[in-house]
Amino acid sequence: MRQFYEFLQRANDGPYMEEQDWDLGVVAGKTAQLVRKHKLAWDPERLLTTDGGLADAVFKAGLELAKASGVYHRE
Repeated sequence: MRQFYEFLQRANDGPYMEEQDWDLGVVAGKTAQLVRKHKLAWDPERLLTTDGGLADAVFKAGLELAKASGVYHRE
């Protein structure tokens, strides 16, 4: 429950940031770092992959992204 109250406090007291700045500065920048860190690559010739290692790496990178960037609150 403490985390929920912390979220509410940050929503009220945190710095204002335009949504586009959030998308391009926070999310896109961190995503690019994680793609390099986890050595993620996509083959445009294959719609689906059967590579379990790639799926695990994408999941781990996504979890890191969520932890690092948090969420954007519009209201």
